[in-house]
Amino acid sequence: MSLKLHGRRDNLQSLWAIAAILMGLNPQEETQSQEWLSDALMAAAMRYHGANAPRIDYPLTKGEAHRSLNWCKTLGSLLSFRIAGNDDPSQLAFAMQDSLADYLANWLEHIDLNIGVHNIALAGNELVNETLCKRISLRLGKNFPLVINRSLDVDGNNLAVGALYVKQRRLNSHA
Repeated sequence: MSLKLHGRRDNLQSLWAIAAILMGLNPQEETQSQEWLSDALMAAAMRYHGANAPRIDYPLTKGEAHRSLNWCKTLGSLLSFRIAGNDDPSQLAFAMQDSLADYLANWLEHIDLNIGVHNIALAGNELVNETLCKRISLRLGKNFPLVINRSLDVDGNNLAVGALYVKQRRLNSHA
């Protein structure tokens, strides 16, 4: 209850921080920063060497003007595994990231069927997360050419970057 999420809270770092607490990754129940807790979850996921992990739900919410993931149900899914006796934080941390990668890959394959996808650019500060980046790359790299730029933070600027990419592509095609 003492965790204070500062700044934007609609990001993976906030989800990872809350999940880290639910998994018991905060030592002696001390108050840790959001960044520390998020890093603890990513480190726990990297320690997991198994091939299988539980599927954590990432349900979609549909608003009138937006679609988003329902983090409350995701955390509820995580709690279900904890209540059922899964006490391995490394497996659960890996499961959260692997399940998100699976959800994103399925979503992009659905988009590909509807409008076609030629390339996928993975960019932004969330991709410093080795486990998540690796799991996304494994799933998407089989079907799509990937461009990975972890240092390009496109938070809030996706349309601008996309417009620049489309404009550049059109310029090259007329040349």
